[in-house]
Amino acid sequence: FYPGIAGMVHAYDVVVFSLMVGSVEGIGFWTAAVLLPNLISNSGLISTAVYAKLLQKGKMENLQRNVTLIFFFAFPLSAIVIVFAEPGLFILNPIYQIAFPVVIIMTFQVVLNTLSTVFQSMLKGVETVDVDEKASFKQYIKSKLFLLPTLLLIQYSVYITLLVIMLWVAGSDYDLIDLITYWAIIMLSTQIPITICHYIMVRKHLQITFEFSIILKYFAISLVVFSLIYYLTEQFLEYDSNVFVFIPAVLLFTMIGVFGYISITYLVDSRTKHLVSEIINELKERF
Repeated sequence: FYPGIAGMVHAYDVVVFSLMVGSVEGIGFWTAAVLLPNLISNSGLISTAVYAKLLQKGKMENLQRNVTLIFFFAFPLSAIVIVFAEPGLFILNPIYQIAFPVVIIMTFQVVLNTLSTVFQSMLKGVETVDVDEKASFKQYIKSKLFLLPTLLLIQYSVYITLLVIMLWVAGSDYDLIDLITYWAIIMLSTQIPITICHYIMVRKHLQITFEFSIILKYFAISLVVFSLIYYLTEQFLEYDSNVFVFIPAVLLFTMIGVFGYISITYLVDSRTKHLVSEIINELKERF
């Protein structure tokens, strides 16, 4: 029950915003703006085996590669969301298009939240109190199984408090989109310290070394490839009200970006070559 309290507190943000603003119109913009960044959280699915591996005394090297692989997917997904923020909102509803700054802010928040989720899985995996039949209640209180939900509860409590203060100070003097943007900034601001905290805990308890050189390489390739894609969309992508024309055009630019990213990483990164080879072999076996 206790781990779920933090999530319950976090869920009050929509209620608080609706009541204090006196309208649910902003919730529509907010929902549309967070829909696209939430796609990035799929990169965290790679970590689903982390908990079991740690319980089985998994090698740190495998965990390092797991984290690196998350960045391999998270960077291009983030770039896609940022580059296609306006087109994506236009597809949902043209009136949502003005909320694209919120999409960009929430992209960074989702990336950090995904990392936090992965770090929490690692920390829970090295906790032994839950496998000790003689563990006392006091030991549980001192364990990471209690500490991690407590940190989240503190984070979300601060988040809701800051949201209330912002809306109270703003009153009715601010535009709805401005309020939603400030809302996103508050969420990002409260996510940064908790992610740093989880990172420090992982470094302390797992002695894991992150492969920053490889991660930086993935970031640089994503930046170059999707900067070019952004330039091309600005020059050639036309906002057509016919979704059957516009969506294929957006998908075409997206696929060009994905192909460019995979191609370059395939040429300069041995792990990408291995990953692509495994995917091809798996497809051959199935089809």
